[in-house]
Amino acid sequence: MWIWPIAGTILLLILGFIVRSVVEESARETVANNLQTILDADVAALEIWLEREESLAEVMAEEPRVQKLTAELVALNQQKPDDREALLHSRALVELRQEFESELEHLNYLDIGLFSLEGRVLASARDEPIGRADLPIQESALEAVRQGKATVTRPFESVFVRKDQSGEIKSGLPTMLAMAPVNNADGKPIA
Repeated sequence: MWIWPIAGTILLLILGFIVRSVVEESARETVANNLQTILDADVAALEIWLEREESLAEVMAEEPRVQKLTAELVALNQQKPDDREALLHSRALVELRQEFESELEHLNYLDIGLFSLEGRVLASARDEPIGRADLPIQESALEAVRQGKATVTRPFESVFVRKDQSGEIKSGLPTMLAMAPVNNADGKPIA
């Protein structure tokens, strides 16, 4: 007679462990599915954002005035390849800055710049980068532009100081560039 309560207790323990493991597995699957859904949504949102940034860069690069001023800066850079002051004091830079001013404010960008196909900064809203060819731009991004494609770089550490989200001035903050080719009249990338 006393064996039945012990057998019942053992049976209840076994059933409890089985139910627990089934519930645990179900919870794991639910959490995994939810995390996968969130990941898929984040990836889709990032892809949409990247396409938008590439598209905005292309629109700016296709502006006839930007193309004309870019051609002037490229010619100046070819005539005086090591003359940063010539770039800084050029009429084309002043006019490009005016052209970029509304875009900077509207898009809330920190800067809009122009690079030669070799990676030298020909134009920027700020003076610091002008003429520099040592910025940590991925070669693959420059190659995409040389091939006539828009791209967005992977994040890299900024070499310039700027304000972070809290307004504190810092260097080494993450930076990304949306890049698109500026073409000449023949449709070939010049910057």
